[in-house]
Amino acid sequence: MKLEELLSTAAERRASDILLTPGAPPAVRVHGQLHPLQTPPLDRALTEEIVRRMVPEAQRERLRRDFAVDFALEFDSQRYRAQAYSTRRGIALALRLLPTVVGSPEQLGLPSALIDLVQRPQGLLLFTGATGQGKSTSQASLLQWLNHNTRKHIITIEDPIEFVHDGEQCLIEQREVGEHVASFPDALRQTVRENPDVILLGEMRDAETVTAALQLAETGHLLMSTLHTNDAAQAVDRMVGVFPSEAQEAVRMQLSLALLGVVNQRLLPSRGGGRVLAAELLLNTFAVGNLIREGRTDQLHNAMELDAESGMVTLTRSLDALVARGMLDAAEADRARPRLFQGRRTPGLP
Repeated sequence: MKLEELLSTAAERRASDILLTPGAPPAVRVHGQLHPLQTPPLDRALTEEIVRRMVPEAQRERLRRDFAVDFALEFDSQRYRAQAYSTRRGIALALRLLPTVVGSPEQLGLPSALIDLVQRPQGLLLFTGATGQGKSTSQASLLQWLNHNTRKHIITIEDPIEFVHDGEQCLIEQREVGEHVASFPDALRQTVRENPDVILLGEMRDAETVTAALQLAETGHLLMSTLHTNDAAQAVDRMVGVFPSEAQEAVRMQLSLALLGVVNQRLLPSRGGGRVLAAELLLNTFAVGNLIREGRTDQLHNAMELDAESGMVTLTRSLDALVARGMLDAAEADRARPRLFQGRRTPGLP
């Protein structure tokens, strides 16, 4: 199968991912399920030829040196996020198809309180969840909402750039690590002098990046970023945990003041086909700020359950609302619940 045919097949099947590995047929992921294509296995030479065609020339040396490289590309009007990486059988390639049209926050099913949060003059808004759960799409949707409804200067710092944004009412500038800036911390230090209102930071990977992000969130900038955690409350522990123990108390204090909220996302098979978003939202209320400052993050979930009127949403409540609206099977919802809450339903919902 030619590369063009493979990409066309993936688009026709509404796949989210394409996986190419020597010794196996190409595979596509559709609605979360992996499906090998009915074609002969790829040989090593063919896979390497496909990778050579797709990896930008400037990134090929990095692939040879580091055995893996992340990049983005556009092919026949479709944009992809990709990683080429070395395996026992040779070079493999994972492609993520990026939506050409991003739905509105309401269409995606994001909590309505997020519209208020992205209009705040400063603070930190985190999106968490496993890989492939729609974090980048949610952030792109909120940036587009700002682009249509506000007049702000937005800077994105990504590795690689995923969604391409053209300014409408906002001025939007996008920087790619390794292409336009040396590192995430360097980009954040430079951004202070670039007069942004909103900053999208692709990922917070280390203490240096977290420190710079918190400083920006405290000094008149709205900063959005991502973490890989299983729920909203874990995000607080993950950020604090990248620092040595002697610095953690000060970081908790800083986070209790700078944090706006944490969204945790899960994409689940919808009853109508496709996937539906279950989203948990932790807001930094007065009570939540106290729990973060005192290191009592094990009580954050209870605070979310007790203060739904503030706009906070637990994963259990989000799942039950989707079941009540006929968008999600009850059995699927129960499998997605945290183990502690399996079999329980939110009071007041069917």
